[in-house]
Amino acid sequence: MMYTLVLDTECHIVDDIYDALHQEGISTYKDEVTPSRKESILLKAIGRSRLFVIIFTKKFAVNSWYLDEVSSIIESMKEKRQFVLPVFYNVSRSDVQTPKGYFGEVMSEYDTHPRIEVWRNALVEATNVPGLEFSKFRSSADLVSKLVEDIKIVLTAEDSCCLKKKAEDD
Repeated sequence: MMYTLVLDTECHIVDDIYDALHQEGISTYKDEVTPSRKESILLKAIGRSRLFVIIFTKKFAVNSWYLDEVSSIIESMKEKRQFVLPVFYNVSRSDVQTPKGYFGEVMSEYDTHPRIEVWRNALVEATNVPGLEFSKFRSSADLVSKLVEDIKIVLTAEDSCCLKKKAEDD
């Protein structure tokens, strides 16, 4: 099992989420933008993942890699049975859906980019599903705890659905 985290390096909660998922025995792929980053490894991880946690921050769009990743995730999600759990960390859902605020300012820098419509559509799709907003929690720890709980619920439901289907097929 593989789970993908898309991250903004300014967002320190990523390590807490990664550690909490690892402690629960949930295999996790944590994406990091590095000079040696290989797109083929990322695309393989996206293809093998069952669930994606996309952590949106106000600086998320500063790097077009993240926008490409969201597009790849949404494309893969349409082809396979995969789930997205967005987390809005110090940015509102509406700032990402209809780019405004600092997020919108950054997105406006891409207005002439050939992939801007693909990115905008992917952002809308990724933010239209239920997710978690940091502003609604007392602390990062509370957010991480709720996220791990939600992930376990999704995975348990998916596993029982698959087992039921397998039993029906036998």
